[in-house]
Amino acid sequence: MIIFQSNPLNQKLFLNKKMPYTCKECKLEFYSREGLEVHVLRKHTTPIPKGLDHFS
Repeated sequence: MIIFQSNPLNQKLFLNKKMPYTCKECKLEFYSREGLEVHVLRKHTTPIPKGLDHFS
């Protein structure tokens, strides 16, 4: 996670930057991939019963 100093120029650059990650389900936009992943996990992922997910 990048923390900006409270420098007006940095803040302006940050605010003008297009948010690069968009949720396909509900079109919310996020600055970071982490933010998007957390959102998708919380909002759009149904818990998979044990034994049925192929990724563990």
